[in-house]
Amino acid sequence: MQKKNIFLIIFIFSSLFFFTKSCSIISLSDVNLTVSTPVIIKSNQIDAPVSADKKTDIILNPVDSICNDDKNTKYIWSFGDGKKEEGKKVIHSYSQSGIYKIKLKGTGDYNIQDEITHFITINNNSPVADFSISKEVSIPGSPVTFDARASFDPDGDELFYEWDFNDGRESDYRELITRSFNGPGKYLVTLTVIDSDVNNPCADTILKELIIDTPPEADFKIYPFLDYSAGDQITFDAALSFDPEGDNLKYYWDFGDSGQTFGPTTLNPVTHTYMESGIYIVNLTVSDYYGITHSKKVEIFVKN
Repeated sequence: MQKKNIFLIIFIFSSLFFFTKSCSIISLSDVNLTVSTPVIIKSNQIDAPVSADKKTDIILNPVDSICNDDKNTKYIWSFGDGKKEEGKKVIHSYSQSGIYKIKLKGTGDYNIQDEITHFITINNNSPVADFSISKEVSIPGSPVTFDARASFDPDGDELFYEWDFNDGRESDYRELITRSFNGPGKYLVTLTVIDSDVNNPCADTILKELIIDTPPEADFKIYPFLDYSAGDQITFDAALSFDPEGDNLKYYWDFGDSGQTFGPTTLNPVTHTYMESGIYIVNLTVSDYYGITHSKKVEIFVKN
């Protein structure tokens, strides 16, 4: 009988040592042995946000572990995007938007395992479309450059570009474009940028106006005809100048004598007096509403 009691005591204490190392709870009542359900992670929670932006670092950490000393516990994270990492506290980022299921599996001594999950929504921020026009007012046939390099994506995604120039021709998909327009008028240019997010691509659109303006035509007459003397008042008449769109014109005169200029003015005709004889080049520049110009030069001889 004494030997039997000794054997029972040895069995109880050896079993107690075995299960205590595996972080289990043991109760001893009479000669009955009760072992609780193995638990590695105390709280069914992961310390992590419920939403975050793409390509930002997210710190993941289990809220608590039942063991005071969990050096023997192995933590394996599955992030839901095909990637895994080992460690109790990890940092992860997502390259694509979506809803991801994060799993944390804890494995303790004697292969006792526990698993918790956490769902996180990864946001895709919309890109920002912007572009510049080399000449917001141009003339038919003249090249105009459209530059979309000011567009950007907050998440750093690659951008795709789609242009609509409202000129009846096919769209273009480049970041930097040079294009000419044949007919005068107002063109509403549209740029749409689309990011490269696979699950939830976002886009942004911006519109700007381009004006294609037919240049005015400068022309003038000089009175009296072909008989100019120093000291005489000579009349310059720009009534022959015109604008195809009917804009009112401004006149800029350069009479060719030591920087004597006149304008801008809407006054017509104008007069000028040369104080010395010589050959002079008279230049008239006319400007329309949009500042598009055209010039004409005439050489005159002023006698003594």
